[in-house]
Parts: sequence; C-alpha cells; structure tokens
Amino acid sequence: MAFVRYDCEARSQATARRYPLQVSGTGASRTAGFVWEAADIAWEIAAHGRRLAHAAVRFASRIGLSAEETELIRLGALLHDVGKHAIPPDLLLKRSPLTELEFAIVREHPAIGERMCSQVSSARNVRSIVRHHHERLDGSGYPDRIGAGEIGLLPQIVGMIDVYDALCHPRAYKPALAVETACAMLVAEAARGWRSRGLVGAFVEMILAAPPSAGPGEDGQGALHAAELHVEHFVPFV
Repeated sequence: MAFVRYDCEARSQATARRYPLQVSGTGASRTAGFVWEAADIAWEIAAHGRRLAHAAVRFASRIGLSAEETELIRLGALLHDVGKHAIPPDLLLKRSPLTELEFAIVREHPAIGERMCSQVSSARNVRSIVRHHHERLDGSGYPDRIGAGEIGLLPQIVGMIDVYDALCHPRAYKPALAVETACAMLVAEAARGWRSRGLVGAFVEMILAAPPSAGPGEDGQGALHAAELHVEHFVPFV
C-alpha cells in the first residue's frame, strides 16, 4: 500500500503549499481554516467540521470539561478532517460505496491531517484529536490500531460525534437515519467494545433530552438535535 501513502503525501504537501493552514483569534473566538473554500474540495467537509465543533463544545460543557479542554476539542473538531484535502475530491463525493482501494486511500486522512497540523504552532495541540478520531477502544480502528488506554478522551469524543453526525446524513443510496436509530447504533458500538459506554451514554442522553421543536441552543441543556445535522450526500464513516 506504499503507493497509496506516497500519492496522498504528495497531494498533502501540494495542498499545504497552495492553501496554508490559518488559525486566528483567541479563546472562544479562535477559528481555523484550511482550504475549506477551495473549489476542488466539497463544501460538506467544512459544514461537517463546524457541526462537530458546535456539538463537541456542547458536550464538553455537559460533562464538565475545563475551558482549556473545551477549546482544544473545539479546534480539534474543526480540523479533524483536514487531511481530506489531500484526498481526491471524487472519492469524498462518490455516491456509491467505496471500493477497498478507495477506502484505503481515504483512511490516510487522519495521519495526513496530523502532519498538516504539526506545521502550524497554533494547531499542534490538537494533533492527537486529528490523528486518532477514527481509532476504536478494541484496537480495530485506524490509522494506528491503538486501543483503550492509548486513545485520549478528546479524540474519543470527537470520534463518537463524528459517527453520529455521519449516521444522521443521507448518501445517494442510503437515507439519513433517525436520531433514535443513530443513538442505538452508537450504543451498539459501545457494547461491541469500540467506544466508551460512559461517553456514549452521556451523549445519547444529551441528544434525546433535546425538545423536538427547539432551535439551536434553545433547550438550555447544550443538547444537539436533528435539525442541526442535515447536509446531503456527506460521505460517512471515513
């Protein structure tokens, strides 16, 4: 699979030269951008990152993370898929299931994203979130196949919300799942040993606590609800 890694690495270097990562502001006003507006990259990636950042901050508040941890998880959520800018856009927008080779290419994005973040001092503290958001507690994730005790809390949270957001979005050949179904699938992943039962339980409780008619932030609980999670044709699970 070396040729896949070489192609992705070459593209990541070219992307970084053309569109340098920018992290601006301080505290809650800090923003991050990396080619989100580039014509050759799907706009879904940007929306996905913003939704994850919003949800991660809400969840961080709910479980009592510190202000520093909350800011790290917010920035890490914004940048978690930054490595996808080195992936061919036609794979990210493909309306049918990825082939084994295509999925292998897409799975390079966490490691590539970490290398991109390492080049910018303001983003270096979120490298573990970017690299490890697709790892699983049983060691079956990627790119490093690390397990419980090796995956930090913040990458676990971002990875969990990433899956939920993906489940709640349609693909051309699969409709979006209902909130209850997506929550049930997260619970099943925890039962399978992929995710923390405690984190999943707290997140599902937050999701289901949101009044169906509430708009963003109106529930007073920091809860996430389905109205915030609708973008067509985002490719989930990768």
